[in-house]
Amino acid sequence: MSEKKQLVQQVLEKRMGSFALGGQSESKALRAFEMGQAYAQTRRFDNSRHYHNYQYRLDDGSRISSSSYFNQFMSRNQTRVYVEAEKLLKEFINDDKELLFHLVREQRFGINGVFKAIMSPEEPQQLNYVDYLLIVASFCAGYMDIKN
Repeated sequence: MSEKKQLVQQVLEKRMGSFALGGQSESKALRAFEMGQAYAQTRRFDNSRHYHNYQYRLDDGSRISSSSYFNQFMSRNQTRVYVEAEKLLKEFINDDKELLFHLVREQRFGINGVFKAIMSPEEPQQLNYVDYLLIVASFCAGYMDIKN
């Protein structure tokens, strides 16, 4: 088993339990990990080619975009997710240089874009805290895998 997959599985198992291994959450986490590795190498977020902004027609005839759902969801949960992701990763990753500390504080906008890119093909009403946490933690783990 690759180190990448092993780290993602450790994070997944710690947060969700062993029943989540091999499922959709793991595949989302692996995609986020790979995006974190790419960001560490290029210092550029490459999310736009993955992101879909769907328009929904409401019962009253008005429209709302999926990005509105994402923005509301992330603004409510952002601080908790980033704090918990940092604590979770510190159990598995040595952060002597405080790279993780700075990443979760300085790159939230870009990392939130990673979450949108990975989750956008799905129904925005299905957004949940655990997937948000796993994607943020996995992205950061991918970044730390290259930089550490």
